[in-house]
Amino acid sequence: MINDFQTFDVTRTIAARPETVFQLWTDKKLKEKWFCWDGDGWSHDSYNADLREGGFERVRFTNPEMGSFGYESHLFHIRPSERLVYGYTMLGTSGPISVSQATVALSPVPDGTKVVYTEQAVFLDGGDSIETRLPGCESVVDRMKTHAEALSHA
Repeated sequence: MINDFQTFDVTRTIAARPETVFQLWTDKKLKEKWFCWDGDGWSHDSYNADLREGGFERVRFTNPEMGSFGYESHLFHIRPSERLVYGYTMLGTSGPISVSQATVALSPVPDGTKVVYTEQAVFLDGGDSIETRLPGCESVVDRMKTHAEALSHA
C-alpha cells in the first residue's frame, strides 16, 4: 500500500477581472469548454455539474495511451469572485488513484486577477503521481486563462 502525500501551487496572472475568472469556474457551459478539453490525445465522454456550494462535478476523460479516468468533485465552499474550495477523486479502472482538496484563490491585481490554485493530494498505490498531476493542472489552469482573457476581450 502506497500513500504519496503532495501539495503544490499553480499561480497565474490573468488579464481579466476576478468576476470573469470566477464565472469560468462556476458556469457549467463555460467550464466544460476549458476543463473538458478534446485535444493532445484526450477526449471526454460525459460532463455533468452543479457548480454551486454543495454541488458536484463529474466527467470521464479518455486517452488511448493512458486509458479512461473518472473525475468526481464536491464543492465545499464558494466565496464569489474570491475563492472556491472543493475535493475531488480521480478514478482509474480499478478504483481511486488519488484524492485531493483544491483551493482556487482569486485576487485583483493591476493587470487583472492573480489566481493561485493549490492542491493537497494523496496519490494512491502508484496509480498517479506529482510528476503527471502538476503538469496536468498547469495545463488546465493555462486553458482557463486563455478562455478568461478571450471572454474578457470579447
